[in-house]
Amino acid sequence: MLDDERMKECTFKPQMVTTVSLKASTRKEPEKSKRYEELYALAKTQQHKDKTDKSKEDYEYEKNKGELTFQPKLLTKAHHSS
Repeated sequence: MLDDERMKECTFKPQMVTTVSLKASTRKEPEKSKRYEELYALAKTQQHKDKTDKSKEDYEYEKNKGELTFQPKLLTKAHHSS
């Protein structure tokens, strides 16, 4: 009886979505799937564009990378004293 009284105090009642209702709503609205395909294609072309576009810094690096002369000397464990 104590549990019944506690349950009466609960006001939140979630609505559960079943897979059957999801499938039915998808069939009723085919334009949503078309929109998904349009957005996917748009994102894919944007990704490709991002990969091909080089920044000004990238061009400068490509142009001047032959002039880079800094070569750090790395210490191995045999030469390193603790």
